[in-house]
Formats: sequence, structure tokens, C-alpha cells
Amino acid sequence: MVDISSVEIGHEAETFKREGVAVYESIKYFFEPKSVAVIGASATPGKLGYNVLLNLVEGRFQGKIYPVNPNLNEILGLKCYKSILDIPDEVDLAVLIVPAKIIPKILMECVNKNVKAVIIEAGGFAEIGGEGAELQKKIREIVKENNIRIIGPNCAGVVNTHRNLITTFAKVKNLKKGGISFITQAGIFAAGMLEIYGPRWGISKVVTIGNKVDVDEADTIEYLADDPDTKVIGMYLEGVSNGRKFLRTLKKAALKKPIVILKGGRTEEGKRAVTSHTASLAGNVEIYDAAFKQSGAIRAESLEQLFDFVRFFALQPLMKDKGLAVVTYAGSMGVLSVDRAVLLGLEIAKLPNMTLKKLKGIAFPWTSNFNPLDLSFLVTTEQYVESARMLMRTETVNGISLIVPALKVIEVGKAVAEILEDVKTPKPLVFCVPLGEYVMEDVQKVEELGIPCYPTPERAIDVLYASYKYYLYLKKYNKLTSNISPLDKEHGE
Repeated sequence: MVDISSVEIGHEAETFKREGVAVYESIKYFFEPKSVAVIGASATPGKLGYNVLLNLVEGRFQGKIYPVNPNLNEILGLKCYKSILDIPDEVDLAVLIVPAKIIPKILMECVNKNVKAVIIEAGGFAEIGGEGAELQKKIREIVKENNIRIIGPNCAGVVNTHRNLITTFAKVKNLKKGGISFITQAGIFAAGMLEIYGPRWGISKVVTIGNKVDVDEADTIEYLADDPDTKVIGMYLEGVSNGRKFLRTLKKAALKKPIVILKGGRTEEGKRAVTSHTASLAGNVEIYDAAFKQSGAIRAESLEQLFDFVRFFALQPLMKDKGLAVVTYAGSMGVLSVDRAVLLGLEIAKLPNMTLKKLKGIAFPWTSNFNPLDLSFLVTTEQYVESARMLMRTETVNGISLIVPALKVIEVGKAVAEILEDVKTPKPLVFCVPLGEYVMEDVQKVEELGIPCYPTPERAIDVLYASYKYYLYLKKYNKLTSNISPLDKEHGE
């Protein structure tokens, strides 16, 4: 085991003390502002300053919006101000989309206006070195000397669907409110994810931290851990600013809700790419892995797995023991599920005689295998429903994977969702839908009912195993401290 108690995982940045002010309170204006100024707002469609303003307007932000541009009088029907100092009212949050070289001047105007929080979406700072690094140093000095908090530079803003707040420059529409929150250093990563998955998944908050001149990954984790609208935190991480602070915060937050992390820069080549991307130091991969394990964070191996895991944790309860049950229409899919489960460390649940007797009554006369329960291509919706109901009531079963034909997914999904509502002690249940990409609308409707769907048996088993590992972490902690974490209370532990 790698000892991380005295090791920094990343470079040590200055920590600015704000005595008597909790992190949650100090950065809440990024997520809960009553007013937003867009400095560098544009009237030209396609420009970043136009996109940010349009997102706020079309997203129906619940507070006041102030465009700032010295050359315009009105944008999108809103009065435009020459400077933030000309705005007659208080400004909680300012979004800066202006050339890097004038950022220090604009920042000082924000300080004089008593703006609580600033997002710098412009690039051209430490990630390019030279003059850019000097500009970032000036920004850091302004933060250190003044009571102001900054996200960025070189980021893509913040989203809070529960406040209709969209400060990103990506073209974002029809975001679905929910419990998934994301933290990422990469602005385009977040922008692309919001455009593609935002209308499909239940998103709570997205924050892009960029070069982290002030607010870092630990600050945002701490905020989201206490955020009642966030059920699970997903994170794309390239490097950390302060190793001890990050680890301390991660340990505390993971006892409140699941945190799934995809680490970029695991190879030497990847580390070099990280430095030029967000001016971070990627750090030793073994130390990061040890940090995640010891703090209870769930490590994703790929972008695909990051998205798989957060969807599961947002929709399903935790798997509280090793016993797995599989129901399938294709024997090969059942075999692949069993192989994956056993290789990971799960067990194929032994079914009591009473359960076996009832499953035989549900199955066809020629059915010979009951876990995995192979119902053949003739399977009916009623057989899926009754077998799921029976397995939910079976004490030795702790998690269920239903492998469902693509053409039956919506019919089976609706029926299974109804029985899940009546279960007193819920267990995690997922769908595996081979060829589901051909019926994506139906798959999306099933996920809206609370059942996550995966295209392969392995991916369905992976999420159940991740859930079980996380439960073991919580259980171990609770044994040591005699406390029950909020997450366990939520799931009836």
C-alpha cells in the first residue's frame, strides 16, 4: 500500500485563509447568485460573450442580468453598461469574457464594485507560459489581497439547473434537472457533456475550474457534498492544487455521497498534455490511486465508466452484499454477466428452495438454469416482472441485472418500474440492453423511470460492483465511528 499521509499529490498552491467563513458560504455565489454581470457581452451570434448572455436569458435565470460592453447600449433586449462600475445595483457574480491582457484591470473594477465571485472564461494564461503565466500571477495577487473568489481562468463557467443558471459559452438548451453534479478542469469536456447529455440526464450542477488560480477541486467538492440537490459527484481531474487539502476534503465528502473520479494524465505522455492544457501537474498515478481508495472515492477507468457510474448512483440504492441475480433472454449474455461478476469479486446468489420453486413456476417448462435465469428469446414482459419481484424479495439476492431485448425495453421498463415503487427494502436493479443504441428514445424513457440501462453485460455488472465497494467503505467507517452516514440513512441502513 502506498502511504499518502505525508505525500503531496500535485503542486502545493498558496492557500488563502478566510477566517470565520466556511467554504460553502464563500463560494455559494458561483452557484446561487441573485445577479450576474457578463463582462465582454456581445451582440454577435456565435461569439462567446453572446452565447453566455443568451444562455442566461433563454435559460430564464431567476435573478438580474447585466451585459457589460463599452461599445453597445443594448443586447438581447437588456440595457448594456459601459463598465461594471456603472451598474447601479449589487452584483453577486461577474463572468469575464475579455482578452487576457485586460483581465487584471477588470478584476480590480470587480473588487471596487464589491462583486462576490468572478468566473474568468478567457484563456491565454499559465497554460501558454510566458506572458500568460505573468498575467495569472497578477490575478493570484489580486485574490490574495482582496476579499473576492475566482473560478478559472481558462474555464467554461458554472451551471446550476435548480436556479436556471447557465454561465457557460456552450450552446446549451433544455437541461434536465436532477441530482448529478460534475467538476472538471476541462471546459470543452463540460460543454460537450452538457450539449449531449444535459437534456437526457438529471443534472444538478456543473463547474469547470480551469487553471484554478483560486477556487480548486477541494472547494467545489466541499460545496457539492453539502448541496441538497446533488446526489452524486462526478469528476474529471488532471491534477490537484493542494494534496493534503484535497485528500482531507475527499474523505469527508465521500461519507456524505458518492464521488466518481476519472483521472487524466496517467501516462508520461498524458502528463505532458495536462501541463499544456490547464497548467496542472498530473502527479504520481500510484499516489492518486491510493488517495482515491483510502478516501472512499470511486475511480473510473474511462469516460464511459465515469458516465455509467454517476447515472447508477443518481438512480439506484447501494448493493449491500455480494449476492447477484441475473435474468436474461440469451444464455451467452448470462454467461458473460457471471464471468464478469465472479472476476470482480461478486457472487452468484444461491437461491432458497422456495424461490427456486416459484421461479420454476414463472419460467418455461424447459428452463434449466435459474441464476442466471435464462428465459430464452420467447421471454414475456410478465416473466421479467414476476422474476424481478421474486428476486427483490429473496434475502440472498443483493443486486439484480435484467438483460432485456431492445424491442421490449420500454414495455419491460414501465412494468418493472411499477413494482420497484412498491418495494419496502429496495435493492439495486439495472438493465442490460444489447443493441440499445437502435432504440435510444426507449432507453432514455426507461432511465427517466429510474432504471439505468447499459449496452453490455460487463458494464451493467461493473456499476453494481462499484456500488458494493462504496457500501463496504461506508460500512467500515461506520463500524469505526459508530456513526451512520447520510447516504446510509437514505438507503435505510
